[in-house]
Amino acid sequence: MRFLTLLAILLFWNTLSAKIHINTIWSNSESGVVDEYSWSNSIVDNNNNVITIANKINGSDFDILVKSYDQNGSLNWTYTYDSGNGARDRALKVLVDNNDNYYVVGSSEDLTSGHDVLIFKLSSSGALQWDEFWNGSENRDDLPTDAEITSSGDVLVTGISNHSSPEHLNGASDADIFALKCLSTGSINWDKELDLDGYDDISVGCTFDGSYLYVGAHSTFSSTINKITILKIDEIYGGLETTIQESSVSKDICSDIIAKNGSVYVIGRTGISKNASIIKYSASLIKQWQTDINPNNHGALCRNLYVSTSGEVYVNIEFTGHSGQGNGRTAKINSDGTVDWNLDFEAYEVDDVLKAKSLNFNNNKLIAIYDEKNPNSKDKTGAFIIDVSGEVERYIELENGAFAETNDIDFISNNLVFTTVVEETIGSGRKSIVTLKEYYEFDFTIETDVN
Repeated sequence: MRFLTLLAILLFWNTLSAKIHINTIWSNSESGVVDEYSWSNSIVDNNNNVITIANKINGSDFDILVKSYDQNGSLNWTYTYDSGNGARDRALKVLVDNNDNYYVVGSSEDLTSGHDVLIFKLSSSGALQWDEFWNGSENRDDLPTDAEITSSGDVLVTGISNHSSPEHLNGASDADIFALKCLSTGSINWDKELDLDGYDDISVGCTFDGSYLYVGAHSTFSSTINKITILKIDEIYGGLETTIQESSVSKDICSDIIAKNGSVYVIGRTGISKNASIIKYSASLIKQWQTDINPNNHGALCRNLYVSTSGEVYVNIEFTGHSGQGNGRTAKINSDGTVDWNLDFEAYEVDDVLKAKSLNFNNNKLIAIYDEKNPNSKDKTGAFIIDVSGEVERYIELENGAFAETNDIDFISNNLVFTTVVEETIGSGRKSIVTLKEYYEFDFTIETDVN
């Protein structure tokens, strides 16, 4: 088992990973990001433009800011969305279709119906094409938690309906799951509201395999029991094909779901011991295997998931260390469910907590992002570059400040695109930052002239 503190990683870079080079190509920031909803998200389109979204303060309400940068960091265009009437508009995710049209999914808070689902479409030049709203049948809060896009540019959205506490998605009361399809032309094609058990049903994510929308959730059956719930919904007609709920004796949690290679992968936490769990299903939701990981037996949560084309599974896990601090583990699971390797990261201070934020793969390197939260000092957010054998090759500190977190990672060739939210000092206000970093390996081959 490899176990590294952030301090140790920083001290030994010269000997551990001298061949890795990181260089900041460009960085752009936007001040005035809303504290309570400091979501930011980015995506790289088909022409290597970086599209970012952020939630901005506008007097007493919030607007959504969308920006497009070319791969050299030059601003292509800016668009600010305001639904009007003092509504608080918040963005969750940006999607792109094959023609480089952009779809922003979020919510708009109305005084009469609470939070409604908001979807709007921008052209490749940043011009508004349409906006659409969805209000559930109970006329209460409806908040999206994830969205996917089809090859036709239709947007699939899942989230939580009848929600009494929008600031705390896991603190819902009388919550149901919704799913909907918004056509690329801007009309709702179908919607579905699902009350599975009479208690809280919390949708956390969705994934689309080209034919079916899979929704990952957990459902509350009592004050002590949650069950991981998976829904399979037909994309064309919105019909519910399959619902499964894992047996449970504890408050199990689903945290992410991915459909890939004809299989469906779900991660979260299960069991009385609070294991970090990875579950593989067939496309028809027949369970193939489950792998449980519990460092120190102190409780863990599998937070981020990446699945390779050959079926290897990579995960980020949060767990409690021996000294009580919140630590992180990145692990590789083979296609048969066996654990290949574990790599543990220990928070530097006892009061620190490592939060797993993102996981991706590029150029045979795994990029694992963790935020290090410190209640008494500065936060840090950074990325570990890990090779396929489980060796850390480089740690990159992305930002630090009174508040700092990374929300997204993408790639332009071998360059890394990060979206972060930072408050440099207490009271200075938060800002959204998008950064492009060059990443490559030095070639240490020595050529000798023998003549």
